[in-house]
Amino acid sequence: MVEILVEKLLAYAELKLALNSEDINYYRNVLLNKFGLKKPYKGVINVSEIQSMNNPQMLIDEMQHLIETKGLPAHLSFADPEEVIIDVLGMMTPIPSVVSQRFAKIHKKDSNKAIKYLYDLSIANNYIQEAKVAENIRWRAELSDKYFEMTINLAKPEIDNKETAKLLKEKQDDKYPSCPLCLENVGFGGNESTPPRQNLRAVPLTLDKEEWYLQFSPFVYYKDHIIVISKDHNPMTITPRIFSKLVAFVDQFPDLFIGSNSDIPIVGGSILNHEHFQGGAKVMPMFSAKDRFVLKHKHDRKLKISILEWDSNVIKLESRTKSLLLAKAAEITGNWLEYTNEELGIIPATSGERHAAVTPIVVKEKHKYIMYLILRNNRTDEKYPTGIFHAHPEYHNIKKEGIGLIEQMGTFILPARLKNEFGLIEELYKKGVTGAEMISEHPSIAKHATFIKELMLSKIKPTEFEKYARDYMTNVCENILQNTACFKNDEAGQDAFIKFLQL
Repeated sequence: MVEILVEKLLAYAELKLALNSEDINYYRNVLLNKFGLKKPYKGVINVSEIQSMNNPQMLIDEMQHLIETKGLPAHLSFADPEEVIIDVLGMMTPIPSVVSQRFAKIHKKDSNKAIKYLYDLSIANNYIQEAKVAENIRWRAELSDKYFEMTINLAKPEIDNKETAKLLKEKQDDKYPSCPLCLENVGFGGNESTPPRQNLRAVPLTLDKEEWYLQFSPFVYYKDHIIVISKDHNPMTITPRIFSKLVAFVDQFPDLFIGSNSDIPIVGGSILNHEHFQGGAKVMPMFSAKDRFVLKHKHDRKLKISILEWDSNVIKLESRTKSLLLAKAAEITGNWLEYTNEELGIIPATSGERHAAVTPIVVKEKHKYIMYLILRNNRTDEKYPTGIFHAHPEYHNIKKEGIGLIEQMGTFILPARLKNEFGLIEELYKKGVTGAEMISEHPSIAKHATFIKELMLSKIKPTEFEKYARDYMTNVCENILQNTACFKNDEAGQDAFIKFLQL
């Protein structure tokens, strides 16, 4: 009965979205009109049931049931229940200015509580679809000298690096919203290329006198996964200006990390045409890595410079003095953008196209600033047409997207297709189907031929399949991270890395 659902939605908004009791009659009439109802339900609803909800999934399920049983008016009979809920809850979520004021008031006293306020609101209004996020497959992979956080993300689409590069050159003049990150997405109803965002709320920040905004990622790859976005739609750049903004952010949110993807395709993120950062809780595996080499230099009492014991090329800068840290980061970046080592295949540019880039990440520990600079290069050749320092083709069955800052820090986001593909392999393995039959009769898993052959040789028990498959995926991701290293972890590579740092 739609009338009952309307009352449940109102009660949910009052309990979870801070809907003012004075506004309930107003929103009741808005919902009655939306659902084509003449009068409201006069009975009693179970408020305690609504109070116990952590997210609105139960209301979405009720909406789905009404659609399936034709309990909604004709204009909503083919609607997506999630989109209807997004519209309704977005309408009853406090307007952006109220959210911003509340966030700022809390932030004055406690930055962590301000982040929690925005996170809880994003869960309650279903911008973060908690029920779907909970379905993601996660495991912590322990390796000999480190650990990785592994996730098969069931909501995130798999992105082609070529499409990412095209977007950077695409004209945005007539497109609205200009891109998925622009502030004009707040409240947007959605279209064929952009999902509805009525329930999105972003709060303003000032970083070095520039206007930026903070919002949560709807995909929640890790704890407190935020996105910090420039108000202006300008392409990604990695310059001293960006380093300074990263440091300014951790001054305001000292319990979070913040980082920027590189500003060129293949080694950057999936959106290169709008300046933005990603951050969150300091839970990344890379933060636990030890030093492999510490550089001795004239300022070493005030600025520590080291190479991290990590699969990719990470330089770690530590200092209490912001100016020293920022100056050294700019110097190292400038050196990297011009560095050539043909023996190692490192060429910074060809025919006017830049290949060298860095991925910067900043954290603050008490009064000390730490900046990680990850050296990147997106050059391609005939052998590696998708990237010399990118995931090599033999690993594309697991991950072929750009290896951005999140993976670089040891948190791997793997495509949803792996759940079904490895699920099918497991099912066939339990039935005793041969590897050759699997590959020939099931095209969707032919890409995993190497894994299937190894599986058959292993002769593991069917009950051991999950661990075996996860270990395989973890090993592939470790190899991918090593692929991205420009200075390989051998004598020649590490000697060259140290000499570069000494420039």
